[in-house]
Amino acid sequence: TYRGTYPVMDISYNDITEYVAWLNSFVGQSVYRLPTEAEWEYAARAGTQTPFAQGEWVHTDQVNYNGQAIPREPGAVYEGLAGRGRPVPVETLDAANAWGLRHMSGNVMERTASCSTDTYLGWSTASEWQQQSIQTECKRATRGGSYQTSMDFQRVALRGGASQDHRSKGGGFRVLRELN
Repeated sequence: TYRGTYPVMDISYNDITEYVAWLNSFVGQSVYRLPTEAEWEYAARAGTQTPFAQGEWVHTDQVNYNGQAIPREPGAVYEGLAGRGRPVPVETLDAANAWGLRHMSGNVMERTASCSTDTYLGWSTASEWQQQSIQTECKRATRGGSYQTSMDFQRVALRGGASQDHRSKGGGFRVLRELN
């Protein structure tokens, strides 16, 4: 059992929405929510344009992944990479991006409020897609890679998805607070 400063894991999108509703009820206002996929990527990038917020590649001292090299470079050897085989507490590693957000890549893959789609499904604008996808039951977009996957899966732009009731030991979430 992981406690303390470990990320919340093995939780479904449906569980997360119940938690967020409880959290908003607890504070007495609707200020917490899951980020959209676009908001998640903006925060993870922290102003960078590289594959990882930390640069062109990441070491396992920075990001908790399985220690394997990038699959698209068969035989590539990266010295000193170590897979931990488990999540680590959030203050572990040199995992912060330029904005101080920790473990945006690695540790656990994070659910977003957005539907996971290849296209905008006929919606005319990205903002319309964003609003409609939040209100629809769908496969939810996941971002960030996890301790179970290789370096390549930690790239900020990499997208995944899972059904709303799916739980995974490598999956978790983060909430954002509206600052109106």
